Amino acid sequence: MTNSARTAPMLLDTERARLLVAAGGIVAATLKAQAGGWTVQLQTGKGGTVTLGTTKGGRVRTWRDLARAAAYVRQELGIVAAQLEMADWLPKQRVI
Repeated sequence: MTNSARTAPMLLDTERARLLVAAGGIVAATLKAQAGGWTVQLQTGKGGTVTLGTTKGGRVRTWRDLARAAAYVRQELGIVAAQLEMADWLPKQRVI
């Protein structure tokens, strides 16, 4: 494997993410621009990072709209503050 090879992200479904947030196991959230939309990365209290995934299919959960991703983090996970990583987004793009 080369240094440029990416490993698959560790995925966490919404139900488990809610439980970890309630228990204090999630310490930060990042809304990250990636090909195809926005993803949510969650930082654990032990220094790890997990990506919010779908319940069915085991895929990374993606939103085409930043506002919808932010609303999901607030309403579904109960996280009131998040960082924004926009390196792969250009303001003139409607979607990624």
